[in-house]
Amino acid sequence: MKETLGPPLRAGALTAFIVGLAMLLLHPPSFAGVGNLLALLAGVFAVVLITAWVTVMLRRQQLGVSVQAIKHERGAYIRRQSPRTLVELDGNSHGPGPCSKDG
Repeated sequence: MKETLGPPLRAGALTAFIVGLAMLLLHPPSFAGVGNLLALLAGVFAVVLITAWVTVMLRRQQLGVSVQAIKHERGAYIRRQSPRTLVELDGNSHGPGPCSKDG
């Protein structure tokens, strides 16, 4: 798919860039509307931030589980395990080997 669409898209992007550059050089913009442009960009930035915040809040509410509850349940699970199981879960269980007293 990339082999089919890649070259035409690249050619189109290059053409658009060259045309835009030519228009910029032949008819330079005035800076009279810079204030309006900055106000528009600030508004867009505010909308993006508010949308992100609302999304995070809704996602947190949808999960319905707090981090504190997860930590509490994990701690209770660990307390129920035997020390041998915890060592195995930790990945530090070393059986008899060349450096141990048993082997």
